[in-house]
Formats: sequence, C-alpha cells, structure tokens
Amino acid sequence: MPQIMNHENYQSGILTSGNRVAGISKNPLKLNGYTIYEVDSESLVYYFYQEFDHVDEALRVVNARYSGWTWSDLGGCGGCGGQEECPLGHAVCEKDGHLSHR
Repeated sequence: MPQIMNHENYQSGILTSGNRVAGISKNPLKLNGYTIYEVDSESLVYYFYQEFDHVDEALRVVNARYSGWTWSDLGGCGGCGGQEECPLGHAVCEKDGHLSHR
C-alpha cells in the first residue's frame, strides 16, 4: 500500500475527504508522543482521535485508515500555506523555504 503521509510530509499537510480533515500532530502532553485526528472542518466534531508513542505507529495507522483521502500540502507549520510572511508569526525555514515555528 503506498504511503500518503511519511516522515518528510506529516508535519506540513493534512488528508481531506469532503468536509473531513485528518492528520498527525505532536502530542504536547507527552514527550515524543503523536496523535492522529479526524475532524469535520465545518462543525469541528471529532470523529477519530488516537495517541501513539512513536511516529512510525501513527504513520502506519493514518495511511491504512485514510488511504483513499486526498493529500493537501499546507506548508511547513501546517497553518500558513507557504505565504511570504506568516500571520501567526512563524519564521521561514532556511532549509526548504517553508514556514515553520520559531
């Protein structure tokens, strides 16, 4: 099965299907923890939320669960969409030009 999300892109995009979005985020409450989420982008209702200890586990599950969904690249921090200046105050990543957290 081809991977939609991988080590290089899981922090910079989401998967979409209709009004639903899914992705992986770092868990701020757990050192080296990761969370898969699925949420309705209009109602903000969560349909899926699961925590993982390792990113490899989260990638395996997200790719199996959302294999038919569409990848959307949002830029380096996941919220700025690659704009010249980030409205959230994030700095431009010198490595790849994407916006990232300071």
